[in-house]
Amino acid sequence: MNMQLVIDGDGFGIALTGMAIVFSGLAGVSIFIAILPRFLAGIHALANPKPKPVTKTSAAPAAGAADQDYAIQAAIAYVIDAERERMMDDDIRVIDLPAPSSWSLSNKMRTFPNRVK
Repeated sequence: MNMQLVIDGDGFGIALTGMAIVFSGLAGVSIFIAILPRFLAGIHALANPKPKPVTKTSAAPAAGAADQDYAIQAAIAYVIDAERERMMDDDIRVIDLPAPSSWSLSNKMRTFPNRVK
């Protein structure tokens, strides 16, 4: 290969121009990656503004509020206890199994009928 052909065809100029283009592209990508976290943090701050602090009021709670809280807690405890007793009974199923699919009914899919009881 003759070096005169490279000089005559302006090969060095083309090579240097190509290297400069690639270097500029890679520098641009690295700058974009470096700026991206700050840019996304700014967008996040705009999209999700900080909530305003809640100021305390000096109003006292209603007189029946404490009784109402105890009544709600008692109702929740009753439901939990009733559900626990219901779950201990073997005849009652807690969840219903889904209806068989059309694929299993047409015998095109293997099923495991004894797997779930």
